[in-house]
Amino acid sequence: MTINVTSPITGTAQTGLTSPTYTLTADTAPAANIKQWAVTALGGTQAGVSAHSASAPFVLRAQRPLVYKGLSPVGSNGILRSVPRNTLKMGILKSAIPLAGQAPVIAQMWLTWDVPAGATEADANSLMAMASCLFGWIANQSAGIGDAARTGIL
Repeated sequence: MTINVTSPITGTAQTGLTSPTYTLTADTAPAANIKQWAVTALGGTQAGVSAHSASAPFVLRAQRPLVYKGLSPVGSNGILRSVPRNTLKMGILKSAIPLAGQAPVIAQMWLTWDVPAGATEADANSLMAMASCLFGWIANQSAGIGDAARTGIL
């Protein structure tokens, strides 16, 4: 896996946050196919937000399949019988208090990418274009995505 992060991360614009930054430390992941980083310090103005602790996690995760699937044999008609998918995931797990005075629970935000087996060799640039477009869109719409989670309005 080539996913890595450089600390600190500068956060994107969000309603209620001013110049957010996140200092990361490599963390032990729960499985061999996962990389994980803990958010150990916050910068900017982020009222009420807490960094990672054992009782209130704030972690970034990148996950790949345990075993990558390959293409199935081509049928007698020259057509693939099936095209399995290899799923990669990136996500954030952050403790959040559901009600004042209550214990925190884990909120999760995941990006899941189902890649058709063989596409990494036959059409890698299309996959790179997907990633480029999606992450540009997410960065462009970061505040709107945060507001939609808060208000329920898309």
